Amino acid sequence: MGMTFDYNMVNRGLEKRAHEQGEAVLEGLVSLAKKHDMTVEPKLYLGNERTGSAVKYDIEEYVKSNAEDIDFLVCGSRGMGIIGRALVGSVADYLVHNSKVSTIVVK
Repeated sequence: MGMTFDYNMVNRGLEKRAHEQGEAVLEGLVSLAKKHDMTVEPKLYLGNERTGSAVKYDIEEYVKSNAEDIDFLVCGSRGMGIIGRALVGSVADYLVHNSKVSTIVVK
């Protein structure tokens, strides 16, 4: 008797966990910003290069539509290095070079 593996179920589980972790990080950042009298509008974009999800273009479009209200972007770096960026691209690298507003990349 063979065993089947439901990749879609696993992907949904991973996506849910990534979303929960991302939201938790954003909540912490909003709290920190408030302590320093800063106003932030956190946005969480999740994507998957395998499925062709173009997060970098979604972010770029959001920035274009709201540029007058955005002082700068803050995005994370996965630390893939030069080879990883050359093979699969990097959202952070794309935003640094193409965004209409200043972009800060954090590790």
